[in-house]
Amino acid sequence: MSTTSLPTVWYPKDVEVMASAVVQAYKTPIATETGIDRIAMAKIVYRLYSMGLRDPERLAQVAALSAARKVSRTPTLAAQH
Repeated sequence: MSTTSLPTVWYPKDVEVMASAVVQAYKTPIATETGIDRIAMAKIVYRLYSMGLRDPERLAQVAALSAARKVSRTPTLAAQH
């Protein structure tokens, strides 16, 4: 079994950083205007954290911007706003 097939293990501090970033990102005007839900925001934060973005404030900012871009590129979601 190769190590690449093993799941990622997160420590409590990792989960705390990701949870904080989701809350911060969800409260931004960008996220409020787009109407993105928390689960979608959490998935974005998780992906960014997994890629190495570990600063909570920067993680929240990038996640909010990414969420806004995702919503604007999705025709069904963009049409609702």
